[in-house]
Amino acid sequence: MALQNNAKSIAFTYNEPTISPELIRDTADRALAYQLPCILVSNGYMSSDFLNLMRDSVKAVNIDLKSFR
Repeated sequence: MALQNNAKSIAFTYNEPTISPELIRDTADRALAYQLPCILVSNGYMSSDFLNLMRDSVKAVNIDLKSFR
């Protein structure tokens, strides 16, 4: 659908992407095969293991601050 609609990228947002690392990585790798970069919109709470898993698949991460004290 992204290619059919001439999308410039795919963003994983609304649900925290760090809860489904395998799905994100597999989807991002497939999108990259079509030169379609992927972006995560996250709360920023992620492990170094998660970041290492995404290193070659995801091209950007946007940390979305909803609230703080």
